This record gives sequence, C-alpha cells and structure tokens, in this order.
Amino acid sequence: MNIDDRLDRLTERHEALTQSVELLRAHGNELSERLARQAEKQDRENTALNHTLRRAIRMAVTEARNERRRRQTLDEYITKLTAAQLVTEEKMQVLEDRLTRFIDASRSGGNGHG
Repeated sequence: MNIDDRLDRLTERHEALTQSVELLRAHGNELSERLARQAEKQDRENTALNHTLRRAIRMAVTEARNERRRRQTLDEYITKLTAAQLVTEEKMQVLEDRLTRFIDASRSGGNGHG
C-alpha cells in the first residue's frame, strides 16, 4: 500500500468520522430540543399542580374553619340544652317532693297543705 492509498483511506475515514460527528450533533440537538420541550411541559404541569394544590389547601382551610364554627354552635346548643335539662330536673324534683308531701298528707288525713 502506497502513500496515496493511505491518504485516500485516511480521507475516507475522516469523511466518515465527520459524517458520524454531524449525525451525533444532529441527534444531540434533537435530544436537547426534546428535553427542552419536556421540561417546558413539566413546568406547565407543575404550575397547574401547584395551582390545584393551593386551591385544595384553601378549600380545606375554609372547610376546617366552617367545621369549627359548626362545632362551636353545636357546643352552645348542647350547653343550653344541658342547662335546660338541669332546670327541668330541679323542677321535677320540686314537683315530686310536693306530690309526695301531698300524698303523705292525704294518707294521714290532712288537707295536703303544709
């Protein structure tokens, strides 16, 4: 193999390497563009997700506040009902005591007035 043949082979190899480098560069550019598009898409999705999460958190906080108000109102009603029940029990006890005295007085021949 003479020097011209070697130069031809080197030239062919150089051209083949140049083509390979160009293909790799084009493929790298394509991958970079795809990654950039995916990153943009991911950013949009993350932004939408963050918006949804913020909205859900606001709704949860609002619901928790409303629930607290409902419980406070219910506690107030229960407190009033308990107080009313105590008053009713006291009145029933007074009535029971009077009825017992009246019955005892009736049995002993009195007129029921003490």
